[in-house]
Amino acid sequence: MAPVEQAKLKRLMESVLSPKNAERLTRVFYDAAKIVYERQKRLNKPQLKMKEVSSALVLAETLYSQAFHFEATGVLAENFGQFSETSALDYYEKKVMGSVQDKHGRTITIDEDGMKSLYKEPATGKHHVASENYEEGRGGCK
Repeated sequence: MAPVEQAKLKRLMESVLSPKNAERLTRVFYDAAKIVYERQKRLNKPQLKMKEVSSALVLAETLYSQAFHFEATGVLAENFGQFSETSALDYYEKKVMGSVQDKHGRTITIDEDGMKSLYKEPATGKHHVASENYEEGRGGCK
């Protein structure tokens, strides 16, 4: 948007909205713009679809409308953060793999095949196990 159009939009917002609402609206749109920019950069696309842009607004709105804020501590905190491939594989092997019962009494077995979820090939999006495809955000464990 050209600077002249930005100034017009700002004047319009200030003339029809209270100062607080204009500030809040600016904050939401700014965060949505950052989300769109990062998504566009990550996907390496010159232009996103309208649905992708709208979902950024929904995400920004969710950020401001959440009444609760949770902090993970103790054992739960082990599952958040950025971790090396080695520590993620170690955690998966020791704490995730095995058999559990669901609420209906059925046995669910989690085996080493699930480790593929820690890897994602950037070009294809496939879960190909190779160190260069490891994504720290997928290995949320200590």
